[in-house]
Amino acid sequence: MSILEAHNVMVPADATPVRPPYRRGDQICATSPDGIRYQLRVEAVTPTASGEFAVVGVVVAPRKFRSHIISTVVGADGYGPAIQPS
Repeated sequence: MSILEAHNVMVPADATPVRPPYRRGDQICATSPDGIRYQLRVEAVTPTASGEFAVVGVVVAPRKFRSHIISTVVGADGYGPAIQPS
């Protein structure tokens, strides 16, 4: 097979990309297994191969946890295990 033939066999990508549920700067709420609620500011949203989104957020409340970062996976609707929009 030549290079020109391989070019003709390429499969097109999905025509409808899925929009991420959050953008940088959005506020979300996370609840720990202990019942502590954290207010997070979204810093990064990355799509995963499974169609979900990896979200990295910085804790803004409670104040004593402000230097902490939380990483989780959410679905296309913005909800995940113990994660919900604010």
